[in-house]
Amino acid sequence: MKTNRISASRQSNAAQELEASETWASTPQNMQIRMDTTLLQRAPTATQAKASDEGWENDVESFAKRLAEHHLSNERGISDKIEKARRISAASSRTHECELSTEGGLTVRTLWQTETNVAIAKSCIQDDCKACAYNYTVSDAGELNFSLIKCWLIAPF
Repeated sequence: MKTNRISASRQSNAAQELEASETWASTPQNMQIRMDTTLLQRAPTATQAKASDEGWENDVESFAKRLAEHHLSNERGISDKIEKARRISAASSRTHECELSTEGGLTVRTLWQTETNVAIAKSCIQDDCKACAYNYTVSDAGELNFSLIKCWLIAPF
């Protein structure tokens, strides 16, 4: 476990508080920090917790369809409707993986982990195969939103 001590130095109280808040903000979720004798654990933000509260992560095929539609529309410029979704990971797995097909015959594979709120969509259009990673959140209105992290070329699947 990483331990950060915030000690009384020649800094003003405001400077020490700023240093502590910067340390806290840069700490990955679920990492524990020991400050003097108090043990604190960073809790998930309300938006992160809401993704599973709304049922998006629990409804694996609906989540996969929404991710595939977003990926095809935004990164591939294709508006094909998803025709079929099939879960290919075990129901007990922490990583959810699905294979989807569109009306136009394209195949998209999706996977995500609920602990990280990161999802990946993979697609091949002719010989152009691409994977894209997204952060995902659920709005206060219950809408599943994706923000692109990055895309990269992959081998055909």
